[in-house]
Amino acid sequence: MTLGQKLQLMRETKKLSREELAETLEVSIQSIHRWERDKCFPTPRHLEKIASYYNLTVEHLLHGFNSSA
Repeated sequence: MTLGQKLQLMRETKKLSREELAETLEVSIQSIHRWERDKCFPTPRHLEKIASYYNLTVEHLLHGFNSSA
C-alpha cells in the first residue's frame, strides 16, 4: 500500500472530505489530492501534522500501517 493510499483510506475512514482535512492541516485541497494520488510527497513538517492528527508516529505512518514488515 502506498503512502497516498494510506492517507486516502485514513481520511475516508474518518469520513472527512479533502476540504475538511486540508483545513485541519492548513494545506490546500490540491495538496491532499496530490498526496493521495502519489503525485508528490508531504514535507516532513506535514508528515508530522498528519501523524499527529491520526494519533500515529511518522514511522508508523510511513512503514507500519497495514504492513507485515
